[in-house]
Formats: sequence, C-alpha cells, structure tokens
Amino acid sequence: MQSRKPQGSRLRPVADPLDRAGFVTKGDRMYVTPRKHVMPLSAHGTNAAGKGNTPPSVELSKLLLSLRKLREGMLAASKATPVAFAQRVHVFSIRLSILAHHPPSYSPSLEHTLERLHSKAHPLPAAEVKELVTYLILDYACRQEAMASAFELRARARREHGFHSQVVDLMNWAVDRMRRHALKAVGSAYLNVHVSWVVGGCTGGDGSWTWEKLVDTENLGWEREGDKIVIRRPKTRPAPTPAST
Repeated sequence: MQSRKPQGSRLRPVADPLDRAGFVTKGDRMYVTPRKHVMPLSAHGTNAAGKGNTPPSVELSKLLLSLRKLREGMLAASKATPVAFAQRVHVFSIRLSILAHHPPSYSPSLEHTLERLHSKAHPLPAAEVKELVTYLILDYACRQEAMASAFELRARARREHGFHSQVVDLMNWAVDRMRRHALKAVGSAYLNVHVSWVVGGCTGGDGSWTWEKLVDTENLGWEREGDKIVIRRPKTRPAPTPAST
C-alpha cells in the first residue's frame, strides 16, 4: 500500500489589499463607503505589528501609498463621500506624512483641507485649523523658501481666524527683508495704488503699521493724494512741433 504524499494547503494566501496596484478613477464607487475605507487600514495595522521580517520603511511606504489611493478615491467620488469623513482622513494623513517627512503627501493635503474641506457649512475645530495653518506656513517658509506666501497666509489667517502662533512668529526675522522686497515689486509694477492696499500688503497685515510709519521706516519718496499713493507719474510726451510750410 502506497503512502499518500503530503499535500500543501489548497487555500490561497490572502492578498494584502494595500499591495494592489492602481488608483481609483472617477466614477468608481468601490471605495466610497467610510467602512470600506477604514477596515483595510485597521487590518493592515494589525498585521503589520506581527510581521517581524518586513522593514518598517516598507510598511510606512505602503501606508502612505494606501492613504494616497484613499484620498484620490474620495476625490473621484466626492459627491458620495461624507465631508466629515474626508476631513478625518486628510487630517490623519497630514499628521502621519509630516511625521514620515513626506512632503508630496502632506503639502497638497494641507491646501486641499484648508481651502476645500474647511468651510462655513462644515468647519473644522478651531484647534485643528490653527494646527494646519501652522503646518502650511512653516512648510512655505522652511521647506519651499516661499516667504511671501508664508506671510500672506499668516496675514489672511489673522484676519479670518484670529490666528496667532509663537512658533510661526519666529520667522519675523525675515519681516524687514520681505517688506522691502514687496515694496520694490509694487514700485516696479504700478504707477499708483490705494494706501490701505500697500500698507496691508507690504507689512503682512500687521495692524501697527500706518502709511506715515512705512514712509519713515523705508524712506519712501512716493506721494500721497487722499487715499491714493502716487508711485511715479507717467512721462508727458512733448507736443509735436508743427511742420514748417
């Protein structure tokens, strides 16, 4: 009697859903329900803890990629995705991506969350707005070296949200340089501007500045006529001389 050879398991190994290639396209409703989004992530987090032979960097890359697929899936099916759920996903993604030092993940998510997902109809908590604005200002100033964008966002956040952050205010060392840079740009582009526009736009929205203080500090030679600042006057062309007969 011949002995039977041991047979392997007929069960196929369960594929990790995060290993699937490709991204969700517009109109694909496969991943529009919050429950379907959350379950693979939580299951992956449980499995990752038990995988001792997988490098953490691989698991982190896999998680960042899955969050990107999730964000793009929500954009593709934005009408079917609850705003509150989209907000939670983006805030979580931003925090994780910053900890992972991955700007391609957190930079667009910051702008999308503050410009699109945060609204009067669906406002984010005030503490989260301050947190995200701080992240974006520091990203402009420290990583992108876009100081003008950083000061502009801080001024807008102060007007709209009463924003204040001691961490962000550390970039005040560059205020003088940015103010002079803004004045040079205005001077080269305009013949005249409104006084409130030049004072507010060139000082970062700091309420302590007035036109008189700006003139004294920067030694401006521009003239004020009511609410209008005359930077330079157009050159008058000499009248043509009549042709001799």
